[in-house]
Amino acid sequence: MGYIITGTTYTSIDNDDIVLVKTDMYGDTIWTKVYGGEYAEKSFCVQETYDGGFILAVWTVSFGGHPGKAWIIKTNETGDTLWTKMFSGHIDHIMQTHDSCYFLVGYDSIAVIRKMDRTGELLWTKHYGFCRDFSVSLEISSDNILVGGLSEMPEPPYSTTIELFMTNHNGDSIWLKQYGGIKIYHYLSLERSFDKGYIMSASEALMFEYPNMYLHKVDSLGNTQWIKTFGDEYSFDYARSVVQTSDSGFMLTGDREDLGLVLLKTNQYGDLLWEKGYDYDSISTSGYCLKNTFDDHFIVVGEALNIYTSSKDILLMKTDYEGLITRISENRNDKKLIVSPNPNNGNFNVHLSKGDIELFIYDLNGTTIFNKKISPFDGPTLRINNLRKGSYLIHIISGQAPRTGKILVM
Repeated sequence: MGYIITGTTYTSIDNDDIVLVKTDMYGDTIWTKVYGGEYAEKSFCVQETYDGGFILAVWTVSFGGHPGKAWIIKTNETGDTLWTKMFSGHIDHIMQTHDSCYFLVGYDSIAVIRKMDRTGELLWTKHYGFCRDFSVSLEISSDNILVGGLSEMPEPPYSTTIELFMTNHNGDSIWLKQYGGIKIYHYLSLERSFDKGYIMSASEALMFEYPNMYLHKVDSLGNTQWIKTFGDEYSFDYARSVVQTSDSGFMLTGDREDLGLVLLKTNQYGDLLWEKGYDYDSISTSGYCLKNTFDDHFIVVGEALNIYTSSKDILLMKTDYEGLITRISENRNDKKLIVSPNPNNGNFNVHLSKGDIELFIYDLNGTTIFNKKISPFDGPTLRINNLRKGSYLIHIISGQAPRTGKILVM
């Protein structure tokens, strides 16, 4: 169990390479890989795959020529490249499907969805006549694909339309919703909510005015349920990522001019409960990606800028459910149940510890669907294969302390 981070590392003028960093559960680096060539690269997305490896969506000039192309990199569990694929335009988001294929969402003058098989061979491509010059978010359910994007007007007042469109798994359009029209939006983030609707965050501003954080809740058909904005009248406030919390509220990250990296917690209706900043002396911080962790805490990937040297570092920060860092235990002897990957396609590894005796897997009705006595010869991991779709509880009886966790098979 740990974290995978991708970003861009500056090596020389006009030559930015892709960096992939794997950490343990405490944020300590396990390995680092760099990908790139003679010219510029930029990283947009990384996802863990069902085989324990990773897949990256990248933009490259080194291998795509000017003005650049989308570059997909598939790696093994230690970041070694297995295969690469090149496509025209940009790919902003990539996600593995339950059949181990991949959906790729981006733009090539207009919005485009592609589907690849597990080896990177292109299965189909669909173009859509909206979402030009947009940042994209992607959510996949068992039935449909939901894509969120931004379309910018090329002329004054340069306003932006937020667009949500849903397709089936063949890329055929089901519905399209548009929001905005007089304001400018940046950094769209999209997440599925517990009620089968969706939550969006962005930064919102009128032309030449200060941006505010923007939170927008819609139902399963894209109909607006509520909209909230946060920020001071004369400060720059940027929202970049949103997740739903276990209490049905929402957590938002980005940065505010006076606080640096910021976390905002709301209830399920978007009412602000608390706000915390994480700036410190001589460093300016920003939050870019926010995720829930298995222990009901939060992990934030961001950036730290030293204002004296102008150098930038990747910032990885974990907080508890109240946004506090100091209350998180750093006892590295804590025994937690670790399953990877999670979610998965029914094939996964359970990490064992010394003294483990027996493993049980239960469905949500409490029925035992798998049971195994653990022997010293089972090694550091136990492989489970061909588990059907659903949510399950895994319980390990141990001579030290029992461990329980939840897994999701998609």
